[in-house]
Amino acid sequence: MIPVLLAGTALTTAERPHTPVSMAFATALSPPAARGRYLASFQYSFTVAGLRLSA
Repeated sequence: MIPVLLAGTALTTAERPHTPVSMAFATALSPPAARGRYLASFQYSFTVAGLRLSA
């Protein structure tokens, strides 16, 4: 039980820096004129991946 708890905590903690770093990376790579479209596409990729189809 303890190893599972420690592994879950480690994975959750490792995931936290992902959001600001990936958002900054997407912002830095997008051209200024199309930045809004690039960031919207980036966010939609996570939104679509998180959707669950209910029957």
